[in-house]
Amino acid sequence: MLFNKRKSSWRQGLLLVVAALLVLTMAAGCGKKDNTNTTGGGNTPAAEETDATIVATYKDGGQVTETEFNKYIALQQMTDPQNAMYLMIPQYKEQELKRYIVYKEYEKKATEEQLKTAEEQAGTFRKNIEDALKENEELKKTMSDSGLTVDEAVNVAKTMLAASAVIEAKRVEFAEGITEEDLEAAFKEKQADYTVATVRHILVGTMDPATGEQSRTEEEALSRAIEVKEKLEKGGDWGELAKVYSDDTGSKENGGLYEEQQVNSWVEEFKNAAITQEIGVIGDPVKTTYGYHVMKVEKREEVTFDKLTQEQKDQLRESIAVEKLNEFMTQEQEQLEIKVTLPQEEPAPADAGNAATEGNAGTDASGNAGAEGEQATEGNAATEGNTAE
Repeated sequence: MLFNKRKSSWRQGLLLVVAALLVLTMAAGCGKKDNTNTTGGGNTPAAEETDATIVATYKDGGQVTETEFNKYIALQQMTDPQNAMYLMIPQYKEQELKRYIVYKEYEKKATEEQLKTAEEQAGTFRKNIEDALKENEELKKTMSDSGLTVDEAVNVAKTMLAASAVIEAKRVEFAEGITEEDLEAAFKEKQADYTVATVRHILVGTMDPATGEQSRTEEEALSRAIEVKEKLEKGGDWGELAKVYSDDTGSKENGGLYEEQQVNSWVEEFKNAAITQEIGVIGDPVKTTYGYHVMKVEKREEVTFDKLTQEQKDQLRESIAVEKLNEFMTQEQEQLEIKVTLPQEEPAPADAGNAATEGNAGTDASGNAGAEGEQATEGNAATEGNTAE
């Protein structure tokens, strides 16, 4: 419940594109069989495209129609339903349209080998769709409603896969160019983040993690947190009090203990408290997006560069490479001079807004996916309790 949310990045997007092939493999077993709609979608040709509404223009006369973009969105619904939910948010939808244009342009940069691989992967993708359509009525409906044919879905997938290969090659290029001196310089900038700490905490939450709805007001949560602190200061048992008061399912059964954790895996406010709070003292409640934490730092150890493991160095290298990639791709996107003219939409429902800020995608509501470097490396998310990935 206190782990850091990861920012969306171009690297993360690449992984999702490739994973889409596996998602559709599983989709065949997820659809409900019924006799209500056995036609539509699949290999049925789409109706003649009559919607010529332009939703984006870009450098050298490039353009995207609303129909074309809607088919791309339909593919997102098929391969990444959670991401498709975020597309209800206008800013996120605009950023996804820009990303689609980048994919289209980057397919043109692919080498023969990259195109060949993308073609092979697209062939696998086609088989997965065709297998899924035999049993998955929801998939049939999605394709039918959007007018997306199998051929069109495969072509869009091939574009994304080819572009992803080009972008991934750029990331590898950045990673290979990072020297030991670069690693040490980057480490020194974030050395405090590598501190290893053992802490106990009791979270008094303000939101129900299961529903996303408010469970307490901030005033109620703070009052309850102060009550917990007073009980602990009077000798109360962490184990017993955590079971009663803590809303962190990852630690409430073990006395709120997180042992020898790298602090950069935690949300910013909690991380800062773990770095600065006096050891052995129960501090004032720490406010985060999850609520109020009553915490005690039991042990803290600073890490020097020479003590980094090879795995940590590799993660640091990856973090630098991803940050460089994000900066590079943001510049590439800007150079395309994209002008978006998406139709105005009704404000997204409250639940969709919550999904953008509290869900696992990690993108902010401004839609700046891919524009920010990842300060913490991927693969470093904790696995206990209600972690925020």
